[in-house]
Amino acid sequence: MRTLIVAAALVLAANVPAKAASFNCTTAKLPAEVLICQNEILSAADEINASIYSQLRGWVPNKKVFNANERKWIKDRNACGYDLRCLKAQYENHIAYLCKLSDATEAKVEDCDQEPTEMLEKDE
Repeated sequence: MRTLIVAAALVLAANVPAKAASFNCTTAKLPAEVLICQNEILSAADEINASIYSQLRGWVPNKKVFNANERKWIKDRNACGYDLRCLKAQYENHIAYLCKLSDATEAKVEDCDQEPTEMLEKDE
């Protein structure tokens, strides 16, 4: 089931211009943000990541720590620059982390039904 959802997302992503859910692509200046906006797979990963983050915010016991961890992850992601493999790994690991956090709460996060590794396997 997860593979089917990921495959459908990739087909849809290939047919639309890339956009990111966590920031405005028209104002993207950092190399990592520019690459995310230009790459459909990274853009889809960004949208899933943002969706999971948004769904979890109401469920985590310590929002201050949760938000601080997210800011640190964004810095780590941005440190990848134009490195596609680095950005894929950042998203894969962070989505997996957020989904594990979802499992530890009572949150029902639909996006965690997808496998981040399968979503990001395809090279552009």
